[in-house]
Amino acid sequence: MPELIPPTALKDLVSANAIRSAMVIGEKGGYLVTIKYGRAERVIAARTREGLIKRRLFRSLNAASHYLRQIGVARYEVDETGYEEATDRPKRPDRSAALKHAHEAAAYDQWFRGEVAQALKEADDPKTRWRTSGEVMASVDAKLASLTKKKRKAV
Repeated sequence: MPELIPPTALKDLVSANAIRSAMVIGEKGGYLVTIKYGRAERVIAARTREGLIKRRLFRSLNAASHYLRQIGVARYEVDETGYEEATDRPKRPDRSAALKHAHEAAAYDQWFRGEVAQALKEADDPKTRWRTSGEVMASVDAKLASLTKKKRKAV
């Protein structure tokens, strides 16, 4: 098996136009990506949560393709002969709640930004009538007095 290459080193090689070829290789549970440069052949590495380095296994051909395009590799070969779909994919029920929360937050953010934009538009309008705090308090006092009077009549 070829040695590993970290993503940062791979990006440097792509920037230097040193990549001879790339191959996406199917295996059980996903796809590996091998890179050839000079006489060397390397497999793209990934860092685990524990800090260990291991082979990067992409879950789908689409994910591997997206990654390669993102780093600037537009041409590559695909070898599907060893591919087997993973049957033991980890379940993540917490992702549903996290995505729901993210959508709610995005919707609230959009609403809030709309409210702020409307308030700024109204504030910039020369026809807007500004009231002093004294006028506002007088209006509130009058409203309270009116409500108190209605309550007394009802009793």
